[in-house]
Amino acid sequence: IRGAADGDIQLTSPMKSKGILIDMAVDSTYLAGEPLGKLYMASTWNEISETFNISAKNELSGKNNINLVAVLSPKFRTLDAKAVLDQFNVSHAQPFVNDVFSSLSGHISGEVEARGPLEDLAIISSGTRLEDAEVTVAYTHVPYRAEGGFHISDKGIFFDDITIRDRYNGSGKLTGSINYDHFRNLRFDTGIIADQIEAIDLRERSGEEFYGNIFGTGKISIKGPANSILMEIDATTAKNGSLHIPMTNSMYAGKSTNLLKFKEIEIIEEIDPYEVFVRQTAKKEEEESNFAMKLRVKAQPDVEAFIEIDKTSGNVLSGRGNGIIDIETGNDNFSINGDYTLTTTWTVDDETKASGQILLGDDNVD
Repeated sequence: IRGAADGDIQLTSPMKSKGILIDMAVDSTYLAGEPLGKLYMASTWNEISETFNISAKNELSGKNNINLVAVLSPKFRTLDAKAVLDQFNVSHAQPFVNDVFSSLSGHISGEVEARGPLEDLAIISSGTRLEDAEVTVAYTHVPYRAEGGFHISDKGIFFDDITIRDRYNGSGKLTGSINYDHFRNLRFDTGIIADQIEAIDLRERSGEEFYGNIFGTGKISIKGPANSILMEIDATTAKNGSLHIPMTNSMYAGKSTNLLKFKEIEIIEEIDPYEVFVRQTAKKEEEESNFAMKLRVKAQPDVEAFIEIDKTSGNVLSGRGNGIIDIETGNDNFSINGDYTLTTTWTVDDETKASGQILLGDDNVD
């Protein structure tokens, strides 16, 4: 967060009524690299109810994207808060989901309320909608446009009626939820029901087990805790596409496939002899996390398959066929199985030498 602040902050005492009184405006505010405009914050003490009245709102291009009012009781440790969102930029949440979604944009509108004890807040939402959003899945590299209704509780974010489209006008519906326990222990239980939608767009990189561009009709799911994600794709191919399998890379034993790293933010605070808090730069620690993918493709002839024996010298099998291909990758494992007949051309040293059929069975290649 950055900006230029003007105003007053007061720390109050004695202990029984300690708190923070705020009257502040922050100009040119940025949150997670995105503009928030001018931010107003205030906190006042109510002697009669012994509560803090808290308010915060921004002003960007003549609009209040967030307007928050809250009542905090230090005595009973309770909160009664309400936030009204009007095209609030979802990019402000990018740092929290960066390793699952490599890009995030769009807006949220609606109302969110939080009430009850601080350690057990009840959270409800009303009329919350995703508007003009675009999200890119980190591993598949596919961007989707999304909009529609969802709701929030203290148990998670639930997708009610969110439709998605890819950049080629394939469509789908986002289902499921992102679950948590009062914003702790994040867990994904998210799915996409797809109709001729782009499923993967993986470019060739050194060491990848497979790559290509595939469209499909079927189901995509992302499940598991944030440090152990499993993505499953079960689809029938649609539209033209390609699938490349470098045989040399696929046979590496014990090759690490920890594809994602999740960042845990730790904030360090120091207290000087005068009891003035000095907040230091956030320290980020990266920890390895497991990411696994199961890809079950009912392939049609519109997908061209490439089996790269030795691509650098031009030894490549290519062709089109029918059948099922099962690919699993992640957790230091890679496997490919299926029942797929490929009508192929075998290219050796960049010159066509032979053609025929290849049958990929459950345990062999004939």
